[in-house]
Amino acid sequence: TAPRVVEGEAQCGPQQRWRQEGECSKSNIGRAGRRGKQRRQAQPQLRQVADAPQQPQPPSATDGLKAEEPLEAEQQQGEAQETSVVEDVATEAEEEQAVATREAPPTSAPPPPPPPQEAPPQDFESVLSDKVVLGLALTLERMTALATGPQCFTSFHCREAPKVGIRQYVARMHTYFGCSMECFVVGLIFIDRLIQRHPNLKVTVLSVHRVTLCAMMLAAKVQDDVFYSNKFYAKVGGLHLQELNKLEQHMCKLLDFRLHVTFDDFERYRDMLLQAAGASPPTASPLIETC
Repeated sequence: TAPRVVEGEAQCGPQQRWRQEGECSKSNIGRAGRRGKQRRQAQPQLRQVADAPQQPQPPSATDGLKAEEPLEAEQQQGEAQETSVVEDVATEAEEEQAVATREAPPTSAPPPPPPPQEAPPQDFESVLSDKVVLGLALTLERMTALATGPQCFTSFHCREAPKVGIRQYVARMHTYFGCSMECFVVGLIFIDRLIQRHPNLKVTVLSVHRVTLCAMMLAAKVQDDVFYSNKFYAKVGGLHLQELNKLEQHMCKLLDFRLHVTFDDFERYRDMLLQAAGASPPTASPLIETC
């Protein structure tokens, strides 16, 4: 084929073209070699500069101002945060105080203590009844203490002394019998008559409970218009009904059915009981009903 001809270029043969290409390659190689040499010469200088200690540069006036500006800004920001926290705490305290003020009841002075109430005056009859009951219990205790010497055992005696004292026993009868005050005086009269008619029958700790129970039951039936059955009295006294019925019948026989009490006898025995209880006898005596 024919060689391509370009305008503006001289036509040359193959040998001339080869020469030109060789010269171009040689020139390129020379340039690359010179560049590598320059690069190798510059590397030790760069290493020395890198290894050399860097000397601190004196701060300039502008650097100090630039460093102080962020510190002042941080301080101002911290003070603003502290102020906001203090304000929040104060606001919460005020809110809590306001809520407590709304919820708390209005404080007022405590009311004055009530005046001491005086004990209601006791009825004269109730006081007299209590004194008579106490006098009967004390009189029976003295009778049992004075009972010495030989004695005959009767149906009123028990094998062992009851655990309940005579004072508590009389108080029990006063609570549950519901009888009048005169019954306790009449009961003592019946006991005294029983001892006078039968001196061998002594009132001791073994017989005082049954004798007193039977005498009080007879007194309630003789003196009061309203009384209970023997079953109730037996339950209060702690005896069986059949035993109490036999004791009642036996006491009536020992007294020869003399159950009448005069007015003079009543006043004398009543004053005796009041003196035993440490009380003065009343000026006026109530009337007593006798059968």
